[in-house]
Amino acid sequence: MEQLHVLRDLAVIFAGSLLVILVFYRFKLPALPGFIVAGILLGPNALGLVPDVRRIPSRWRAGDVVLLASVPFGDLKAEAELVRLLRTVAPLLTLAHDVGVAGLEAALEEAAEWSGRSARVEAVEEPQRTTAILACAPADVDALGSRGLTRIGEVL
Repeated sequence: MEQLHVLRDLAVIFAGSLLVILVFYRFKLPALPGFIVAGILLGPNALGLVPDVRRIPSRWRAGDVVLLASVPFGDLKAEAELVRLLRTVAPLLTLAHDVGVAGLEAALEEAAEWSGRSARVEAVEEPQRTTAILACAPADVDALGSRGLTRIGEVL
Protein backbone atom coordinates (compact mmCIF):
# COMPACT_ATOMS: atom_id res chain seq x y z
CA MET A 1 0.00 0.00 0.00
CA GLU A 2 2.97 2.31 0.63
CA GLN A 3 3.75 2.05 -3.11
CA LEU A 4 0.50 3.88 -3.88
CA HIS A 5 1.62 6.80 -1.70
CA VAL A 6 4.94 6.93 -3.57
CA LEU A 7 3.17 6.87 -6.95
CA ARG A 8 0.79 9.63 -5.82
CA ASP A 9 3.71 11.72 -4.61
CA LEU A 10 5.52 11.24 -7.94
CA ALA A 11 2.41 12.21 -9.91
CA VAL A 12 2.01 15.36 -7.80
CA ILE A 13 5.69 16.23 -8.26
CA PHE A 14 5.57 15.76 -12.05
CA ALA A 15 2.29 17.65 -12.49
CA GLY A 16 3.32 20.50 -10.18
CA SER A 17 6.75 20.78 -11.78
CA LEU A 18 5.22 20.88 -15.24
CA LEU A 19 2.90 23.74 -14.27
CA VAL A 20 5.68 25.75 -12.64
CA ILE A 21 8.06 25.14 -15.58
CA LEU A 22 5.38 26.33 -18.03
CA VAL A 23 4.97 29.55 -16.03
CA PHE A 24 8.75 30.01 -15.95
CA TYR A 25 8.92 29.35 -19.72
CA ARG A 26 6.22 31.96 -20.32
CA PHE A 27 8.36 34.56 -18.53
CA LYS A 28 11.51 33.32 -20.31
CA LEU A 29 13.12 32.14 -17.07
CA PRO A 30 15.38 29.07 -16.86
CA ALA A 31 13.88 25.72 -15.88
CA LEU A 32 16.24 24.86 -13.00
CA PRO A 33 14.94 27.58 -10.65
CA GLY A 34 11.45 26.44 -11.66
CA PHE A 35 12.14 22.96 -10.32
CA ILE A 36 13.44 24.47 -7.09
CA VAL A 37 10.32 26.64 -6.72
CA ALA A 38 8.10 23.61 -7.49
CA GLY A 39 9.86 21.60 -4.78
CA ILE A 40 9.40 24.38 -2.26
CA LEU A 41 5.73 24.84 -3.14
CA LEU A 42 4.82 21.15 -3.19
CA GLY A 43 6.87 20.15 -0.15
CA PRO A 44 5.77 19.78 3.47
CA ASN A 45 6.65 23.37 4.44
CA ALA A 46 4.39 25.16 1.93
CA LEU A 47 1.33 23.51 0.37
CA GLY A 48 2.16 20.12 1.89
CA LEU A 49 1.06 18.16 -1.19
CA VAL A 50 4.14 15.95 -0.81
CA PRO A 51 4.69 14.97 2.83
CA ASP A 52 7.99 14.80 4.68
CA VAL A 53 9.81 11.61 3.65
CA ARG A 54 11.07 11.15 7.20
CA ARG A 55 7.55 10.94 8.56
CA ILE A 56 6.79 8.24 11.09
CA PRO A 57 4.25 5.67 9.92
CA SER A 58 0.87 6.16 11.54
CA ARG A 59 0.92 2.45 12.31
CA TRP A 60 2.88 3.12 15.54
CA ARG A 61 0.36 1.77 18.06
CA ALA A 62 -0.09 1.81 21.80
CA GLY A 63 1.59 -1.22 23.34
CA ASP A 64 4.24 -1.55 20.64
CA VAL A 65 7.71 -2.42 21.88
CA VAL A 66 10.37 0.28 21.38
CA LEU A 67 13.81 -1.03 20.45
CA LEU A 68 17.17 0.63 20.02
CA ALA A 69 19.29 -0.67 17.15
CA SER A 70 22.92 0.28 17.46
CA VAL A 71 26.30 -0.61 16.04
CA PRO A 72 29.73 0.90 16.71
CA PHE A 73 30.17 4.17 14.82
CA GLY A 74 32.41 3.71 11.80
CA ASP A 75 32.16 -0.11 11.78
CA LEU A 76 30.96 -0.39 8.20
CA LYS A 77 30.55 -4.17 8.33
CA ALA A 78 28.31 -3.95 11.41
CA GLU A 79 26.33 -1.07 9.86
CA ALA A 80 25.80 -3.09 6.68
CA GLU A 81 24.59 -6.08 8.73
CA LEU A 82 22.16 -3.84 10.62
CA VAL A 83 20.80 -2.39 7.36
CA ARG A 84 20.37 -5.94 5.98
CA LEU A 85 18.55 -6.95 9.15
CA LEU A 86 16.27 -3.91 8.97
CA ARG A 87 15.43 -4.60 5.32
CA THR A 88 14.53 -8.17 6.21
CA VAL A 89 12.27 -7.24 9.13
CA ALA A 90 10.83 -4.01 7.66
CA PRO A 91 7.30 -5.45 7.23
CA LEU A 92 7.20 -6.14 10.99
CA LEU A 93 8.20 -2.62 12.01
CA THR A 94 5.71 0.07 12.92
CA LEU A 95 8.47 2.63 13.37
CA ALA A 96 11.99 3.05 12.04
CA HIS A 97 13.62 6.36 12.86
CA ASP A 98 17.26 7.41 12.70
CA VAL A 99 18.48 8.88 15.99
CA GLY A 100 20.94 11.23 14.32
CA VAL A 101 23.21 13.78 15.97
CA ALA A 102 20.47 15.32 18.14
CA GLY A 103 20.39 12.21 20.30
CA LEU A 104 17.91 9.63 21.48
CA GLU A 105 15.71 11.97 23.51
CA ALA A 106 15.26 14.38 20.59
CA ALA A 107 14.47 11.50 18.21
CA LEU A 108 11.84 10.11 20.61
CA GLU A 109 10.27 13.57 20.93
CA GLU A 110 10.18 13.90 17.15
CA ALA A 111 8.63 10.44 16.79
CA ALA A 112 6.00 11.33 19.39
CA GLU A 113 5.23 14.61 17.61
CA TRP A 114 4.86 12.96 14.21
CA SER A 115 2.82 10.00 15.38
CA GLY A 116 0.71 11.63 18.07
CA ARG A 117 1.84 8.98 20.57
CA SER A 118 4.63 9.10 23.11
CA ALA A 119 6.79 6.27 24.38
CA ARG A 120 8.00 5.38 27.85
CA VAL A 121 11.64 4.35 27.65
CA GLU A 122 14.33 3.37 30.09
CA ALA A 123 17.31 5.63 30.61
CA VAL A 124 19.85 4.58 28.00
CA GLU A 125 23.43 5.77 27.85
CA GLU A 126 24.23 6.92 24.34
CA PRO A 127 27.69 5.78 23.31
CA GLN A 128 29.27 6.94 20.06
CA ARG A 129 27.30 4.53 17.94
CA THR A 130 25.12 4.53 14.87
CA THR A 131 21.60 4.14 16.24
CA ALA A 132 17.98 3.97 15.20
CA ILE A 133 14.71 3.69 17.09
CA LEU A 134 12.47 0.82 16.04
CA ALA A 135 9.03 -0.27 17.16
CA CYS A 136 7.00 -3.38 16.51
CA ALA A 137 4.08 -5.31 17.93
CA PRO A 138 5.01 -7.37 21.02
CA ALA A 139 4.23 -10.57 19.12
CA ASP A 140 6.86 -9.69 16.47
CA VAL A 141 9.80 -9.05 18.83
CA ASP A 142 11.10 -12.64 18.59
CA ALA A 143 11.00 -12.51 14.78
CA LEU A 144 13.36 -9.51 14.81
CA GLY A 145 16.16 -11.46 16.42
CA SER A 146 18.56 -9.98 18.93
CA ARG A 147 21.55 -8.79 16.90
CA GLY A 148 22.19 -5.20 17.93
CA LEU A 149 18.63 -4.64 19.21
CA THR A 150 17.91 -3.56 22.77
CA ARG A 151 14.41 -3.29 24.19
CA ILE A 152 14.12 0.17 25.76
CA GLY A 153 10.41 0.74 26.32
CA GLU A 154 6.90 0.76 24.92
CA VAL A 155 4.53 3.08 23.09
CA LEU A 156 1.89 4.61 25.34
